[in-house]
Amino acid sequence: MKTDGGGYMQNAYFSRQIFFVFNQFAIICYLGYMAVQNDYIGQNFLIHFLLLSLLIFDAEYISYKNVKNNKTLNHFALLLLLLGWQFLLYLFDFRPLSDTVSTMLLPVCFYQSIYFVQVFLFQESAYRGQKTLLAFLKATCIMAVLCFFLSDRAFFAAYQIQVLFSTVALIVAGIIQRKRIAFVAKSQRKWLLFSGVLVFLPLICYITVFRKSAAYLENLGSYIPVMLTFVTIHNIVFQYRPQQVQFLALPGGNLALLAFVGLAGFFGVAYLFKIPLMAIFMGIHIAMLLVLIFNVLLYVRVCSHPTDYNNAADRQHFYAYSLEQIKREEKLRKDFSNYLHDDILQDLL
Repeated sequence: MKTDGGGYMQNAYFSRQIFFVFNQFAIICYLGYMAVQNDYIGQNFLIHFLLLSLLIFDAEYISYKNVKNNKTLNHFALLLLLLGWQFLLYLFDFRPLSDTVSTMLLPVCFYQSIYFVQVFLFQESAYRGQKTLLAFLKATCIMAVLCFFLSDRAFFAAYQIQVLFSTVALIVAGIIQRKRIAFVAKSQRKWLLFSGVLVFLPLICYITVFRKSAAYLENLGSYIPVMLTFVTIHNIVFQYRPQQVQFLALPGGNLALLAFVGLAGFFGVAYLFKIPLMAIFMGIHIAMLLVLIFNVLLYVRVCSHPTDYNNAADRQHFYAYSLEQIKREEKLRKDFSNYLHDDILQDLL
């Protein structure tokens, strides 16, 4: 393994991509096993399936984009992955093992959520009471997990204590650092408003269409908190990305519209031919697995074959662009370090 900064980032990135390939494969195997056991999920769980797939796909997308191994993005991807698995296992909570793991993930997901919120708000910088807050969050999470092995009553009591005390502790830390949080909220008000519209508009449309079908509305409890947090943070995190020659000529809005029309057509065909909901999502996850494998193979090829950054055909690809940026930044750091070293030697002489 290389010991320089660029080599470490490349190895860490490759390991994460392999992990997400196996994770997607595990999801497909899990859904396939449930189908073999004739444990199918009805159409009323459409929103639940969409949410968990969106969370997992976005975790994979963030990991794909995070070539420079940004810790905040790593935490966000891990949080989305945990939430996705918790949602998936909850769908099959009539199975004892799924119910056990899904329940145990509750305090872990909440801990990761609170941990990421404080990392995001304070941008990984130290603040007063940070060590105390992190120790408290970790202690309440461990306590809740350990109580799971005692009894259901002890677990849910410990989990409620974790939720209450951790939320209060985060609010207290926010009050102490209110000026910093107010600055973040003020600077990101446009994205917060955009996120609200993006979350509530589809929700209103969905409720309007299925307002007479109670079964389709009973699983909306997790939609607003999960999607509002997810979309808001995702928009803010990715608004500052380096300018790059785009591989695709179409703008983002057209691509989003094309994806929406494609999914709508896919679900329409599935509805007409009575294809089970699980079969649809298994097909989507298999397609995503192929995309992940393709990206891994492409990454290996780009790393093993030299690219010419001055060539537009090489520069336009995301991997070639990102790896070249890492090399340039590493070279600048080495040049600056050598300059300081030479300057100090001259002073000594």
